[in-house]
Amino acid sequence: MQPSVCASARRLRPRFVPCILLAVALNEVSNGRVGETGSSAAETQRTKTGGLSPTALALITCIIVITSSLGLVGCGGSEKDNMNGQAQVTFDSAPWKKAAAEDISVRIISVLQRPSPSLTWREDRPGLNLSQLEKQIIESQSVTGELEVIKSDGRGSGSMEVRVVIIQHSPVTKSVNLPVPARGSFIYIQKEESLAPLFTDGLPSALVLQVSPQPGYTAFRLDYPRDRTTYGGALFWWDKDGNFQSP
Repeated sequence: MQPSVCASARRLRPRFVPCILLAVALNEVSNGRVGETGSSAAETQRTKTGGLSPTALALITCIIVITSSLGLVGCGGSEKDNMNGQAQVTFDSAPWKKAAAEDISVRIISVLQRPSPSLTWREDRPGLNLSQLEKQIIESQSVTGELEVIKSDGRGSGSMEVRVVIIQHSPVTKSVNLPVPARGSFIYIQKEESLAPLFTDGLPSALVLQVSPQPGYTAFRLDYPRDRTTYGGALFWWDKDGNFQSP
């Protein structure tokens, strides 16, 4: 029976396997049914194993093996609740080590572009603002519309902050990988279905910000080997008609 349990587990969605097997093992332990033979030898064996039946022990061993080999943590959840997911950069690879050496933190700034024949700015709010240089760059690029900073997220433990400014007017439909600057700011703006560089002068770092469409919001994810994690979150939120809505 034990081999069939592990074989069946491999056919299930990986992140749910440890939870299912653990539930079965706990049931076996609490009920005390599996492995009961009535013989003194069986009782002696259960005493040596802390009251666990052989099947329960096999199930727990299977949990440990699967969890260790697949690097699983937790009992699942929706993709929206678990946006970090798996890292895009392979752990301990050359790109991973190069990115881990970057002593920068990343501030991601979401700017909503509403229709307007000329460029205007909504009044800044505390913590939601562009630098004067960033505004000057945007003004020099013939951008139109009413711009408002609606979100600002800082990620990472690096000692020097760099900034990625993302300007959108509606949901994007294509995913894109955006270089993160090694110094200063990079600015990206929506062009039809995706994002395009508006200002990316300067050297890029080894970090890459991925922006992708999700139902009801625009998502980001950032592999950040320095902290041994992948950050994720929402940049913009949209209603069913593609209009911006506050979260």
